[in-house]
Amino acid sequence: MYKLIASDMDETLLNDNHQICQHNIDMILKAKEKGVKFVPATGRGFMSIQHDLKTLGLYDELGEYVISFNGGALTENKDNQILFFEGLSFEKTKEIFEFGLDCHVCQHIYTKDTVYVFNLSESEAQRIQNQKVECVIMEENTIDFLIELDGIYDKIIDLNDEKAVEQAIEHIQIRLTPDNKVYLNDEDVSNQIRQDQVSLGASCVSKYQVVRSFLVDEQRKMAKAGNVILDGRDIGTVVLPNADLKIYQIASVETRAKRRYLENLERGLDADLETIKKEIEERDYQDTHREISPLKKAEDAIELDTSSLTLEEVVEQVLTLIQKAKEE
Repeated sequence: MYKLIASDMDETLLNDNHQICQHNIDMILKAKEKGVKFVPATGRGFMSIQHDLKTLGLYDELGEYVISFNGGALTENKDNQILFFEGLSFEKTKEIFEFGLDCHVCQHIYTKDTVYVFNLSESEAQRIQNQKVECVIMEENTIDFLIELDGIYDKIIDLNDEKAVEQAIEHIQIRLTPDNKVYLNDEDVSNQIRQDQVSLGASCVSKYQVVRSFLVDEQRKMAKAGNVILDGRDIGTVVLPNADLKIYQIASVETRAKRRYLENLERGLDADLETIKKEIEERDYQDTHREISPLKKAEDAIELDTSSLTLEEVVEQVLTLIQKAKEE
């Protein structure tokens, strides 16, 4: 159980000069010494309070967190890893932005990495300076350029908005490297794609035909490059129906939940075994009941139940099957 203090930043923790007073700094540091976590909460983006995190000794710390975008994002301070994100679609963002233009107010548009400021006022300029916020001051009152920004979509689209997801795909490039790194538009996302939230998001968007078609093409390109091992829920039935060897790996929900739980703990992430179990059951149901490319065993696949096997034993059995396939 955590002992935790969550505090708003602007107009609460920060004083009139938009800084944290020394008394508050001292009290927060004393609380940390007693095992109490301090979690800043802000309506701004998490990248805009990095200076404050340094002041509080929370910068780039494992097991320390920030709530940002008015609850739209939860990040771990170590490498600013996004644990949860729910942003606005581009269409909704543009609607709000144009309303702000009609009201002639200063507006901040946040992406993960950048703050774009429109109609900058003198008082707002002073606040930005005091808070040491790095931002881009915009001269033109349009946000259409956001559509073209690499990586913008994983920050602002609603995964339940099929049209927005379809538009995002046009700006996505996926690249795998020999050292098992995964890059999205040249951004290393090797760790992010293994988060539980991403697994659930994958089930959400995999029901869209445009997503399935895009991923099938990408995976077939990878297979053409040479000998590969591809892991996925429709690899043997849809992506590579003529693969030299198909292995249908299964394990009980309990076993898979425990494995994910231990993996998260090893990576320093908070984990709840029962929550993970429910998420796995939910994804299994979604994947087996979707209309497009549902999860099922290929007729010529070899089933391998790993429930009672160690990692080493699984690898050994897979290698044996590969060798047998080569000999045939």
